[in-house]
This record gives sequence, structure tokens and C-alpha cells, in this order.
Amino acid sequence: MMNRVLPPRPKVLLATDNPQLLLAMATLLADCGAHIDTASSPEQAEQVALAEHYDLVLTTFVWSLLAPHSLCGRLRSAGSDTEVFALLGPQQSEQAEVELTLGLLRSGATQVLSLPIRGSRLHQKVRHSLTARRERVMFSLAQKLTY
Repeated sequence: MMNRVLPPRPKVLLATDNPQLLLAMATLLADCGAHIDTASSPEQAEQVALAEHYDLVLTTFVWSLLAPHSLCGRLRSAGSDTEVFALLGPQQSEQAEVELTLGLLRSGATQVLSLPIRGSRLHQKVRHSLTARRERVMFSLAQKLTY
């Protein structure tokens, strides 16, 4: 009988200083089968994300992502393929939102989602990201086993 090597449960880091949003996101994502960790400051998010491997980081700390040595930049320079979803609060103008979104994507964010966001939409985006990631890992493992 062949032993199957399955990737571990996906790990998600929720990074926000808003306790109500944190609770809502954690509750919403509980059924994704992921291990969920939290960070309540940009510094803590960066420290935790660089110390451990995460499949996904969800953060409301968008301004810190734009810094020259941001979380996204440091993850990418470390060779990490962690996906980063930036949750963007309401902006003063559509132009400001577009400029901030482009800056976040240039900094390495995988997706920029505008708040408020329907729970079902956030759930769908996270589930899709984690499922696609798991499929890539499984495909990679299958390729290694055949060579």
C-alpha cells in the first residue's frame, strides 16, 4: 500500500488592529480547514509572517505594505510565495483608492479587497486561494514522485 503525503493544513495570518473585524474574519474562515494565527500590529504581523510559513496573510495594515521594506517585499526577498490579501478601508476618493490599490499590487500584494466586503465574497476568495495552493502543492508532489 502506498503512503500518501498530504500537505499540512493551510496556515492563515489575520493581521488587524480591529478586534471586531478580527473576530468576524476568524469566525468566517473557521470552516476553511486552516490554522489561523493573529497579529494586532504591522510589526507583529511582519515578525510572525517572516518567522513561520503562511499560505495566506489577510491584513488591514495597508499603509505598512507600501513602506520601502514592507512585509510583501521582505516575504518576496526571502523567497516566500505567501499570498497577501490587503483589505482596504474606504478612501476619500475613487482616484485615491485606485492609486493605493496600484501601489499595493506593486508592493507585492496578491489581491486588494475593499472593505466593507460581504462575508461570502471574502470566504470565496480565501477558499479559492487555499484550494488552488493545495492543488499546486499536490501537483508538485506528484511530479516529484514520478521522477
